[in-house]
Amino acid sequence: QLLHIAAHSEFYLDHPDLSAIHLHDGPIYAQQLMQQPMDYELITLSSCETGIAHIGASDDPLGLGHMLLYAGAGALVTSLWRVEDAQTARLMTTFYQRLRAGESKAAALRAAQRTMIEENPALHPAYWGAFTLIGNPSPLTRSRGQPRS
Repeated sequence: QLLHIAAHSEFYLDHPDLSAIHLHDGPIYAQQLMQQPMDYELITLSSCETGIAHIGASDDPLGLGHMLLYAGAGALVTSLWRVEDAQTARLMTTFYQRLRAGESKAAALRAAQRTMIEENPALHPAYWGAFTLIGNPSPLTRSRGQPRS
């Protein structure tokens, strides 16, 4: 139902196919992501610049996040710029608490961002505004017959 990847990533505007998420055992490139079955309801790429895309000759966006949509993801949470680890962890914690409470993906992300603002009004938007939702904004369905807790 959910896949969350917190790792370092790089996006190359001039060669989006060389963009990669750097995992413990090495990079996984955008083209490799597209070839994996990614039929999750929500994939969160909690790393830098995962939502940036290059528009190709066929008008299709090419980037890390968009490759996951092509591979079957229902929705993505991606970042539009470099993000800071501690603030991102706080945002994601609130986001998943709100999802678990039954809010839609869009409402949960908005609430997490608003919580960051309310807790620290002086916090620059760079710390909470990088993340965006792409795809199905609806609440998560129950996973494989299990009730929400």
